[in-house]
Amino acid sequence: MSATPKMPFDQKKNRRSNQSATERVQLLRLEYWEKVKNIQPENLVLLDEMGVLL
Repeated sequence: MSATPKMPFDQKKNRRSNQSATERVQLLRLEYWEKVKNIQPENLVLLDEMGVLL
């Protein structure tokens, strides 16, 4: 049985897309928050996606 090499403690796995920091994505995020910022909390429906695989 071979051991899997461990990552150093100062490194984290990155689960974000490389596109997340692009200007286009940042603009889309800003537009989204502008649309939803005035929604009252009692009107929100939250989904638990634990266990959902991409």
